[in-house]
This record gives sequence, C-alpha cells and structure tokens, in this order.
Amino acid sequence: MTKAIRIRQKAEQLRLHLLQQQALLDAQLADTGMADPIRRVTGQSSLEHAIESTTKMIRSLDRVLHEHVPPLVTTVQGLSRMKQWNASA
Repeated sequence: MTKAIRIRQKAEQLRLHLLQQQALLDAQLADTGMADPIRRVTGQSSLEHAIESTTKMIRSLDRVLHEHVPPLVTTVQGLSRMKQWNASA
C-alpha cells in the first residue's frame, strides 16, 4: 500500500505544478491580450484538462486507499477496564 501512497503524493505534486503553470499561462495570455486557442475551441485549455484528469486520479487513489488501509487499532495493556481502543471510533 505504500506504493499507492507514493503514487498519490506524486499525483498531488503534479496537480500543484499544473495549477501553477496554468496561472502563469493565464497571466501571460492576459498580458499579451491573446486567447488560448484550445480553450477557445473546446472550452477548456489542455492544462485545465490535465488538472481535471489528475484530480480525478487523486480521488480514485483516495478511494482505494480508504478501502484497503485497515483502521489503526491500539491495545492498551495493564488497564483492566480498557483492553482495546479503535482510533477510528
């Protein structure tokens, strides 16, 4: 499962990078008065599409991680009234 966690972290880094690049591109286009030709035709820039795809991938990874990572259970020893404590409770 640690591999899935690493993949999710890399995907989040990629999404943040794409968001930064989109902001830079939007600023450059505003400065030059130009419009993104792909956005004009499709309604979405190629970077926006990549951000959307990456976000969907992150959500899918989150679902997989949530379904397959067991809840943390800690056993407290030495206390007669308290044998087990479930962190998700």
